[in-house]
Amino acid sequence: MTAFGPFGGESVNASERLLQDLAARFPRALTPWRERVHLERLMCPEGEGALSRLDAQVEALLARHGEALYLLTGQAAGRNHLAFERHALNLYQGRPIDPRGPAAYAADLPDWLDFPAWLRRAGLPAWSSRDPGEGACNHLHYRLCRLAEEGGVAIRAGFLHLPITPAQVVQHHPRSPAWPTTMTRSAVVALLRRLVDHLPPVAEDDSLPRPRIGAVDQVVLPVRDVEHSARFYARVLGMEVQHRGRSAALRFAGREIVLRPHEGGGAPAVRELRLLCEQPLARFLAHLLNEGVAVEEGPVQRPGAAGPVTVVYFRDPDGHRLGVAASAGEGVRG
Repeated sequence: MTAFGPFGGESVNASERLLQDLAARFPRALTPWRERVHLERLMCPEGEGALSRLDAQVEALLARHGEALYLLTGQAAGRNHLAFERHALNLYQGRPIDPRGPAAYAADLPDWLDFPAWLRRAGLPAWSSRDPGEGACNHLHYRLCRLAEEGGVAIRAGFLHLPITPAQVVQHHPRSPAWPTTMTRSAVVALLRRLVDHLPPVAEDDSLPRPRIGAVDQVVLPVRDVEHSARFYARVLGMEVQHRGRSAALRFAGREIVLRPHEGGGAPAVRELRLLCEQPLARFLAHLLNEGVAVEEGPVQRPGAAGPVTVVYFRDPDGHRLGVAASAGEGVRG
């Protein structure tokens, strides 16, 4: 994404102001693509040799990013909407930009012509426009496409004109419509989010090992009464209790279940927590009945992480469904 710096005696450009805002607060919606979204500020050409300086910036831009999607932005005083320019013309102030080049290049970013209607449905004024005129904005778009074509670089580009900011109205453009940067940002972030879906996938680096999870270290259960639940787990499952402020850790086999006060509405519930038993399941079942804990289901055979297991299900004082399992070969014998 590119933006122009200020020109014409102004101290700010609406596109530059948006770029600065995006750089300072990178959109959370684009975080997965952070390394692939680049923000580039271009100096707006003015004075003698202006176009040569702009052309040099365009060449450097293409050299840095090569095959990519290019969202080019600039400001347009007097407009009260986002303007999606449909073409880049081979004209700069009445003269050809490149006498040997085509008459125009069509904007070809993915879904470019569909974006205005999509944004309007979201409540943001946006329309397509035939072309960006014959100034620097048009020159930038045309020159970029022409250089890419001559160099055999496959790019897709489009130019988006933004309304100016309220501060610019006060300082330089009385009575012009304006958008606050927050409003422009919401529209452009939505646009960028749609565009990144069209980026080619990054090839996987086979030299990097895949992550390997060795075991579950900790499970957190929300409970109404930490002390009451801790006594249950100690009594029924033989776990060691370690109090930690308002919470309690249930230690077993180098792992732990943390009981924390349930502060939300409704009953705290975990769909299922299954534990492996190191003694014959029949002996554990007898212990369960001796403690007056009702068996909800089982013994039943279920698929497990290491193969079929035989499970006994019951519930803790907060209604969490607990399962204690042994390998299917052991069943309830022993």
